Amino acid sequence: FIFLFDGLDEMLQHDTQTFIDEISTVIDGYSFILTTRSTGLNIETVIPSLNYSVSIQPLSYRSAFQIAEKTFQGKELQIFYDEYRQRLSSIGFNFLSLPFSLSMTIEFYKKNKNIPNKIEDILENWIQSKIKVNQIPSQYIEQAFSLILYKSKIEKNLFSIPKDSFHEIIIECYDELSSSNSYITKCLNLNEFVSMISHYEILLLEDDSY
Repeated sequence: FIFLFDGLDEMLQHDTQTFIDEISTVIDGYSFILTTRSTGLNIETVIPSLNYSVSIQPLSYRSAFQIAEKTFQGKELQIFYDEYRQRLSSIGFNFLSLPFSLSMTIEFYKKNKNIPNKIEDILENWIQSKIKVNQIPSQYIEQAFSLILYKSKIEKNLFSIPKDSFHEIIIECYDELSSSNSYITKCLNLNEFVSMISHYEILLLEDDSY
């Protein structure tokens, strides 16, 4: 077996060393993988059995095209290449070069046979695919995310949500939805609502902001 422990930086930092020590004791003899964001840990942690570390880097043009070749062939692949190059100016290489963003772009192209001019359309397609697996009707989940983005961008004039303000904004949105007797707050308590927001991985933490 190879054990995967994802998000070491997301646990309480004062527990990380204890966690590492327990791993060494409990799964001694087995290989394991630890992941963390590029910001690393905020507390010194010794991992005695660490053999090597790798980081996920933005994709080059060649790497992006090699990944696309695993999905598309022939004329369809060439059209994808051409549209990918054309969208570098409207969407931006910083977005399209991210592995996760490229996978969303490929999924959009498979469904719609084109790459849109706006990041929002790619994200919307991905959001809809995530919402389908949830038992709560999609319009209520869309309502929750729309309110979060409205509060962030319109009311608070934020381009991204600072890590320190994230939970405050989520709680404000939950309270507002609750006061309007929203269906979603009748189904979920506050903790479940926060878990749902995290579950869909639409608002991702990077460089201390969402």
